[in-house]
Amino acid sequence: MLSPVRYLKHPVIKETAWLGLVQGLVIVIGFANSVVLARFLGVQKLGDYQLLLAWLAVASVCGLPGLNMVVLKSTLKDYDRFYWVALRKSLIFSGIGTSIVSALGAVLYLKQGQSELAIFLLLVAASIPLSGFQSYESALVGKRDFRSSRLLALAGSLLSFVLTCIAAVATQEVGLVYGAFLLSRLIVVVAGLLLVRKKLADGEKNSQFESELISQGWRQTALAVFSLLAMRLDRIVLGGMDPVLLSYYHVGTLIPTQVKNNAKIVLGILSSYWGRKNENQNLRALKTHGAKLWLIGLLSVFVMWVGLPILIPLFFGAEYRESVLIGVIYSVGLLSAFWTNMIGMESQLQGDGVFNQRSQIIKYAVFAFCVLTVGRLGICWMAVSNVIAEIFLTLWSYLYLKRKLHMNK
Repeated sequence: MLSPVRYLKHPVIKETAWLGLVQGLVIVIGFANSVVLARFLGVQKLGDYQLLLAWLAVASVCGLPGLNMVVLKSTLKDYDRFYWVALRKSLIFSGIGTSIVSALGAVLYLKQGQSELAIFLLLVAASIPLSGFQSYESALVGKRDFRSSRLLALAGSLLSFVLTCIAAVATQEVGLVYGAFLLSRLIVVVAGLLLVRKKLADGEKNSQFESELISQGWRQTALAVFSLLAMRLDRIVLGGMDPVLLSYYHVGTLIPTQVKNNAKIVLGILSSYWGRKNENQNLRALKTHGAKLWLIGLLSVFVMWVGLPILIPLFFGAEYRESVLIGVIYSVGLLSAFWTNMIGMESQLQGDGVFNQRSQIIKYAVFAFCVLTVGRLGICWMAVSNVIAEIFLTLWSYLYLKRKLHMNK
């Protein structure tokens, strides 16, 4: 057994601690950004802005986000040349998506005079080309350059904070705030691409492995089309009902969502080490450390329950008190999120990723069903929909891990 000092010096612990610090800064900056936008845009315009970001996320499927996971897998296995294969495909499809959405916006404006909807579509179209470059982060993590990956994310958060806040304070115009956000993303994408070029080696082509990666990438992309639409469905539905409701929902779920999303990145360090093990070693690690992942989830829920009732009124103002209950309910989904994320990563890095893909389909199918049924009963029921989806994912992951451990005895 490792002594406490040697335990703290272990490379996984050191990297995780450093990365956790950086991610903490990213969360703080993102939170501060949301506070400034909420204060200066107001409830109505904040809802409009969040609806625009929801459709931006859906439109990013044109950049083939499913290839990001296989880029991670290829670089972990030192097959770096696949990054450029994935990048070419992403850029081709993002270009096609931009053309289609732009043409639709132009037709609506010229033929039917729907200027607001046309402008909305053109703003969404402007973001699509950037989605084709997002795999640089997966490549950096695959090369175990966690610090560069997270420093880029930190720089992006700072840049987005500065530019969007300037636009919000100076103009209070949603379109200009959105434009500032896209500019910050463009600068970070260019920096990430330049950095990745220095990290990757050419190597010889492995047609069989490349074919396997492409096949897995297409499946993952098909899943991404469904999951990105499903996971933004709550925001799209609320924004369609009333942007004010979306503002309350966004503020309430902001911190729990940031914790969940950034936890995946921090756990990426652990996944990259486990991904280099064989399947039996990886499964044993999951079994041994599973309780710790659940404990982290429990602590996260406790922190949310204590912190949200204080932080939301303090920073966002009394008009967002309704967001507190939404956040408390939504945060229950954090309980198993760390554990299920690691099981999904095991499926991706040790096998063909079919389990992870199926589990995401189940989760988001349940979530979409709940959003379109119980979610319409009220804004708090929309938060309950997320918890129900996480419960289904947890049960599915437990059955998978139990079967895998039995097969590998």
